[in-house]
Amino acid sequence: YTHVCLHAAPGAQVGNQPFTGQYTTTPGFYTRYNYRRTYKFLEFMTTRIHTNDAYRNVGMFAVLNEPVGGYPTLTSEFYPHAYKAIRDREQALGITPNNYLHIQYMDRNWRAGDPNEALPADRVFVAYDNHIYPRFDPALDTTQEAYLNRSCNEVPNSDGQDPAMVGEWSIDPTDVVETSDDFDYEDNKDFYAKWWAAQVISYEKTMGWVFWTWKTQRGHDYRWSYTQAVDAGVIPKDPTDVYHMGVC
Repeated sequence: YTHVCLHAAPGAQVGNQPFTGQYTTTPGFYTRYNYRRTYKFLEFMTTRIHTNDAYRNVGMFAVLNEPVGGYPTLTSEFYPHAYKAIRDREQALGITPNNYLHIQYMDRNWRAGDPNEALPADRVFVAYDNHIYPRFDPALDTTQEAYLNRSCNEVPNSDGQDPAMVGEWSIDPTDVVETSDDFDYEDNKDFYAKWWAAQVISYEKTMGWVFWTWKTQRGHDYRWSYTQAVDAGVIPKDPTDVYHMGVC
């Protein structure tokens, strides 16, 4: 099952983020002009997904990665028109409703507005996403115990928007402590294994999760790399082992 997500929106949906494809200080996406450009892209990709066999395993299309709050037209204008662009193209292609793509939005917990605000009441195959990084919570104590407790008690879809998934997470602590003795990645593999397990246990209360990311080029630092964490023995080769690790 493959999940496609638009990360690089026209004009950049968030400032100072290389994933937007343009490192700008001010988001320029939230204009009618750039919305219209994006609808065309969504239509193009919808056609490609449904007509190109290379995309046969794609089942979900996320219309925008990590938008920022403070732009009301995101939910009042862009989201409903994005939904319409995808569904209209599917209907034009003769796609039966049971084969529609799931259209995904960042959920209300992401704090960029309520994605359901202007979506049609008869919407179908809509899903929701949240990205959870305890490392960015300034109120969280920077101790191993605090990170484990936070993740064990996480309620990822507390806003009630279902079906939901956790589309990004990692096992990297905040920058201030990531190289400290308590969080050195070579000397604290037991902690990182437990923290990975704690997050998996919480996030599997939703319909699924995606670790960010599959692999990196950060040397031996496995905290953002699933494959390297497996090689380091931090993530078990059989993920179901998480329920036998005595965490949470």
